[in-house]
Amino acid sequence: MIENSLKKQNKGLIKLSAIIGYLFLITQLINNLFFHSTHISTIRFPAESNYGNQLIPFQIICCFIIVVVKHSYKIKNERISWIIWLLCLINSVLLFSSDHQYYSLDFLILQLILFISTLVSDLKLNKKRN
Repeated sequence: MIENSLKKQNKGLIKLSAIIGYLFLITQLINNLFFHSTHISTIRFPAESNYGNQLIPFQIICCFIIVVVKHSYKIKNERISWIIWLLCLINSVLLFSSDHQYYSLDFLILQLILFISTLVSDLKLNKKRN
């Protein structure tokens, strides 16, 4: 009885983690589309001055791929959660390395920890099922 309630709580936390990660990806995309300008030497998409950055296509593709993969292949929440946090981490590292001072190194480490924790929880749940 207690074990079932813990499983439900864990699944609820994993689902919440996936939702937070997806909202974070969308927030990064909106920020890049409307609130961030780049230096003149940076390749921009679209090519209008002071608008967005070169990662906008990557972010749009990531947001759509997550939704399509989740619905088409019926991937479990545990797996989609660590995929989302991996994409968040990759996107943040690329923004950080492209001279966009969005986040500090501490925040990148926090995202790495979130990715690792969701990956470990997926591995633990799959190990118990086998």
